[in-house]
Amino acid sequence: MRSRNLLKALPAAVLAAVASLAPTHDANATAYAYSFDDIFNLVVASTPAGAVDSVAANSQASATLNGSGVSTQDNTPITEPGRASAFDALPSQVGIALANNTFGPQAPGFPGVLPGTNFARGDSIINQTAINPLPPFNLINPSTRAQNVAEANVNGGNTAGADAGNDSSTQLTFTVGAGGATFSFNLDADPLMRVATQGVGESALARLAVGITITPVGSNIPVFIWAPDGLAGGILGGVETSDPFSLNTQISQLTPGSTQYDPAAGHFAANTFVLPAGSYRVDLGMTERVAVISPAAVPEPATISLLGLALAGLGFGSRRKKVAAS
Repeated sequence: MRSRNLLKALPAAVLAAVASLAPTHDANATAYAYSFDDIFNLVVASTPAGAVDSVAANSQASATLNGSGVSTQDNTPITEPGRASAFDALPSQVGIALANNTFGPQAPGFPGVLPGTNFARGDSIINQTAINPLPPFNLINPSTRAQNVAEANVNGGNTAGADAGNDSSTQLTFTVGAGGATFSFNLDADPLMRVATQGVGESALARLAVGITITPVGSNIPVFIWAPDGLAGGILGGVETSDPFSLNTQISQLTPGSTQYDPAAGHFAANTFVLPAGSYRVDLGMTERVAVISPAAVPEPATISLLGLALAGLGFGSRRKKVAAS
């Protein structure tokens, strides 16, 4: 009799245990990532000065939310008064509508997230170029400036990503004289990255990259590569004179918590070795990227096992009743 009572009690006890177990991920938890960089006071010079043969630039952005996305780009210079030589990609955004060139983080403070909101956005602009991208390719501004932002925020069951880039591929082609020449690069940078997750199983990634290369026209092999990383060296075909922190790095958050990368604005400088006579293309690129995942709430494996045991118990109890009735 006692064993029969235990069998009757088994299904109810198991179901109560199942009901008491929580899912592995809170559907209301949020994952957030933000990456921004401002490159300003960028000056590229050659000694002796070379003739500029052509200039090209491109500003682009993209954003995706749950596999659906948009992208924008601009490779036509804006020559209106006060904005000579700017390249301005319209914002790429899904789930949010912000004014063009909104670069600040939308999550309040740090660590900040936006509960109940799902969006992704990217925006970029080359505010100005030092050299006119149109003939006669003359010097029109004292320096070049470019800004990028990528940002995404999701709640349970959503994924998002965003990119923003200024192939400030201000592709400059210099014709170096018979005596050869050296190039110098000076720029200031003020990056900011933030990532935050609230739930188990969420992930958030933010990345930034800045690089300068010089390649002989007609060749695919660079003679100068510089990607500032905050360390001595790390340069091909030249010498760094200032590299205070990394402009090629990433941060991530794979457990509940937050991380940010927020160095004070710094100055970067490098010089090439002497380059032989010829024509060279100078490429400058900067990219921001974010990716966030917030999985849907799912039962724990132990919960599923106990649920199966409960169903088996129900069936076993039913069979015992049939046997007793016969």
